[in-house]
Amino acid sequence: METQLKLDLDPAWEKTLSGTQKQQLQGKVSTLDHSIDLFHIICFHTNQKKNGGFVLSLLLCNYLKQSLPLNQVKIDITNREKGVFINGEFTPHIVLKPRTVKPWSFIFEPEQTTIRNKHFTEGTITFQITSNENPILYHDTFIM
Repeated sequence: METQLKLDLDPAWEKTLSGTQKQQLQGKVSTLDHSIDLFHIICFHTNQKKNGGFVLSLLLCNYLKQSLPLNQVKIDITNREKGVFINGEFTPHIVLKPRTVKPWSFIFEPEQTTIRNKHFTEGTITFQITSNENPILYHDTFIM
C-alpha cells in the first residue's frame, strides 16, 4: 500500500516555480504525517497586493485513497479584534488526486478585504469546501 504523499503541481505552478521553490515545496510535503486518512489544508504564504487585494497560498492535502474534486470554496479570514476582514467564494474546479498535496493560490479582490496592514501575519482561516462527487462541507480553522 502506498503511504507517501506526492506533490501534484498544476501546470501553471510547474511552469512558474523555480527548481529551488519546487524542492522547498517537496520538503514541506515530506515532513507531513503520512499515516492519516483525511483532507487537510496548510497555509504557506500570504501577500497583500498593492491594489489592496490579497493572495492566500495553501497546500491542499488529500490524504484519502480516492480523488477529491473541489468545486466550491468559501474562505473567511478573521482576527480577534476585527472579526471577518477577508472573505471570498471561489469555483476552482480542482481535482485532488489520491494521496497528493497540491499548492493553490486564492486571490481576493480589494472589495473582498478590509485589511490595510501590508505585514499581515495573524488571523484565523475558515475554509469550507464542497465536493460534487460526494457533497461534503469541510471546515477547518488555524492560526497562520
